[in-house]
Amino acid sequence: MGGWVIIIALLAIVLWHNYPKIIALVKNLLPTGHSTSAVVLALIIIALIPFSVWALWFIPKRQVVSIKKHKESFILSSEEKPFQSLDNPSPDERFSLENEARKTLAQIIGGVFVLLGLFFTAENLRVTQENAERTQKLTEKGQVTERFTKAITQLGDNKVEIHLGGIYALEKIAQDNPDDYHWTVLEILTAFVREKAPNENLSLRKDRSASQKNQVVNKNSSTITSIKLPIDIQAILTVIGRRSRKWGEGENQREIQSLDFSYIDLRGIDLHKANLIEANLNKTDFSTASFGAANLSKAYLSEAKFVAADLSGANLSEANLSKVDFSRADFSNAKLIGGYLSEAKFVAADLSGANLSEANLSGANLSGANLSETKFFGAYLNKADLRDVDLTKCMGLTWEQIDQSIIDENTVMPPEFEGQKQEKLKRQREQQQKPQQKAKQP
Repeated sequence: MGGWVIIIALLAIVLWHNYPKIIALVKNLLPTGHSTSAVVLALIIIALIPFSVWALWFIPKRQVVSIKKHKESFILSSEEKPFQSLDNPSPDERFSLENEARKTLAQIIGGVFVLLGLFFTAENLRVTQENAERTQKLTEKGQVTERFTKAITQLGDNKVEIHLGGIYALEKIAQDNPDDYHWTVLEILTAFVREKAPNENLSLRKDRSASQKNQVVNKNSSTITSIKLPIDIQAILTVIGRRSRKWGEGENQREIQSLDFSYIDLRGIDLHKANLIEANLNKTDFSTASFGAANLSKAYLSEAKFVAADLSGANLSEANLSKVDFSRADFSNAKLIGGYLSEAKFVAADLSGANLSEANLSGANLSGANLSETKFFGAYLNKADLRDVDLTKCMGLTWEQIDQSIIDENTVMPPEFEGQKQEKLKRQREQQQKPQQKAKQP
């Protein structure tokens, strides 16, 4: 018995030192995907085979030897007593005792192997399912790649109808595979727009036919040259405009990123309810475009043009709108809370019901604008041009704000500010005369 203990101990030491190598070897022999627990289980099954053989041979013999000492068998019941002498059993008696012991031990070992086999079968089933799912995903990924490649090819075609097919195919791919294709598709579509509709000094592109031009009449009967955008450009902007605020699922869910539509000629575009949060729209011409109820919060619109554009109900909160031309634009019920509107032009614009609270309007030109029920709570109006406007229905407007701005005789004040108006006009005239007096001095 001592020899077997030494042998088992040596085997345990060898296994302990070579455990990683043995695990790796068995993993290579098993189908792909098996976990470390399955590998350990396989090693246990392999180790149990020789142990079972040894146990079935030697343990019954040890039990028979113990019978001599206790004078009765623990396998056969004491009432039957088929053997007359247990001190010196005959060969037949010894064989019968050992055989009974082996039957019981074999049942125990067999039960252990059945349980291990069931666990291993379940593990094999799991691995098979995972491999099948992995294969299916790879197949689907290959199909998506083919669809993506085909859609890109369609964008390069000369026919508008083919373009439209490619555009909507890319939208579907981005929706179905947001983690892999969402941002890639948006970059491709925005690049297509920048290529096909560049802003060439805010003038009409030479290659666009005269038949595409039309005239838009503003409130003062002056005209603005506008264009009819190609169908594919409008389709791309529509696709981009209806994207969701977040994309991806679970831990992979991400916020939408900033789109680059700067230096583009998009006059007359329809982006009603478009989602353009944080988009880069610097120096883009959106004259006569429709942005009704669109979300342009935190967007970059510096030096862009929105002449006679429809921005009713739009959200431009915290957007950079410095030096933007909003002349004759419709801002009714729009939100410009906290927006940076320095030197922006709102000449003859409709700002009725708009919210300009906390906005920076330093140097902005609001002359002739409709400010009925416009909210100015906490707005900064340093040198803002409020000539020829009616301030009687403005909300949240204080004299301190008005005093920082520029007014004229046509500026209609609330009754409580009429007396201060004349004093301010007098100061403005004096300030205008000072440079003239200095110029006259020798």
